[in-house]
Amino acid sequence: MTQSMPPSPILYVEDDENDVFFMRRAFRKLGLSESLCVARDGEEGMEYLAGIGRFGVRETFPLPCFVLLDVKMPGRSGLEVLAWIRAQPAFLALKVVMFTSSTQQSDLAFCASHGADAYVMKPSRADLVDVLLTKILDAVAASGAGHRPLDFTDNLLRDVEGEHSV
Repeated sequence: MTQSMPPSPILYVEDDENDVFFMRRAFRKLGLSESLCVARDGEEGMEYLAGIGRFGVRETFPLPCFVLLDVKMPGRSGLEVLAWIRAQPAFLALKVVMFTSSTQQSDLAFCASHGADAYVMKPSRADLVDVLLTKILDAVAASGAGHRPLDFTDNLLRDVEGEHSV
């Protein structure tokens, strides 16, 4: 189980319905079903964070305590969303965990240089999503202010030296 319950929702920006299904199952397994908010693409994730459109009522759609963000999505990619988040002064302290299948070094380098807090490969087995989610939740709970790679073994940003600049 995790060190602490999230104080506010966790925003999961993901276009793949299967990945959303398995993430919902992991949250349910950890007793955190009510903490998960899903945005179906990058544009919707940005609208949620900005509190515009259907996300305009903060009491209904509060700011998340952190964002799980897929890299490869149609329309606005996770890389574009990450860059947008880091350009918003209101979100400078927001933790962003890239949760992806992308093994491209260019994606990892972009995330490191644009202030992602973690770059994590989606597990190859769906039954391991809750194990990885627990590691992420614990690392976020243990992290301090600022942007440096979250401290857990699955975070590929831990191995990227000198590129974490925000």
